[in-house]
Amino acid sequence: MVYTLSTKMMVCTRLKAFRQGEELVPRALALGESLLGHSHPERVILLNNAAAFYVAEKKYGDAEPLLREAIDIAHHCLAVGHPTIRNTLLNYSYVLARLNRKTRRLP
Repeated sequence: MVYTLSTKMMVCTRLKAFRQGEELVPRALALGESLLGHSHPERVILLNNAAAFYVAEKKYGDAEPLLREAIDIAHHCLAVGHPTIRNTLLNYSYVLARLNRKTRRLP
């Protein structure tokens, strides 16, 4: 179910179906945390997808905390140099730039 909602979220992002996506994001995030657990590596992908939805909607302030959480989980659960960490950091850097903020130091 989590993967289905994540896929639907990505489809809404690509189709710019923001009204439908706004309903999916909270459900997908809540379900992901309850089924996978807070620190599960799959949540990094789910959080990234939710952040991508908000970026497409130009809601950078909503995307930033999701990406920050994804980075924290990724640093604890994934190997150094994992491509998902790099992708998440790039997304986070983009969002911070859009918010006119400097990158914070991460562990």
